[in-house]
Amino acid sequence: MARWTRLVLRFRWPVLGFWLIVLLVGGYASTRLSPLLQNTFTVPGTDSERARHILEQHFGDRSDGEFLVIYKVRNAAPGMLLELARGTQNAAKAVPTGTATALRVEPGGVVYGSILTRLNLAEAKGYTDDILKRLRAPPGVEAYVSGQPAIQYDLDPIFSKDLKKGESIAIPIALMVLLAVFGLSLAATIPFLFAAATITGTLGIVFIFAHYLTMATYVKNLVQLIGLGIAIDYSLLIVYRFREEL
Repeated sequence: MARWTRLVLRFRWPVLGFWLIVLLVGGYASTRLSPLLQNTFTVPGTDSERARHILEQHFGDRSDGEFLVIYKVRNAAPGMLLELARGTQNAAKAVPTGTATALRVEPGGVVYGSILTRLNLAEAKGYTDDILKRLRAPPGVEAYVSGQPAIQYDLDPIFSKDLKKGESIAIPIALMVLLAVFGLSLAATIPFLFAAATITGTLGIVFIFAHYLTMATYVKNLVQLIGLGIAIDYSLLIVYRFREEL
């Protein structure tokens, strides 16, 4: 430990420069991370997942990027089904590689169809609002958009709001603990410096992994909370060891 400390002190400016680069790169990556995060609706190893892979390999369509368009028809009129089909085809144009399937009619005035895409869940969810804007429903018809991308699109702000609420409770408590231990001194900033370095560095790594692996929507909040917790714990350890040496 003493050797490592002497080495860091000897090359303190390159070390500070390295961590400054980590902060800048990690901070930039964290602002680009949200569109890559998703919550998968499939269970690994199940028959449904194997069927999904077969469809992707042989037909090119991705079930995780498929939208479901649902119409609730109150008073059916002649030519209504043709008009709904045209509305679905128009909505499909909002998505690259989007194609509308034939509509199916169910009892109770329910008509539904799919918009197939070659996009994955993270890419497709961003087109939910565009589909809703292009979806044309005649008078007396209620139109809805569902499917994994649409559900994910609606869940993202809910997850973000709930997790931020948890942070708003946890972080002030952590701040009170730090003030109780360190007081109003410069040492109280040490945990936050550690936290900034670890959180931004980890988010940069998550940004890279998110291009190849499925990363849940709440991974950013977990990184922030765990990073802050580790920073506080390590800072308390250093202070305790320093007091022992004195």
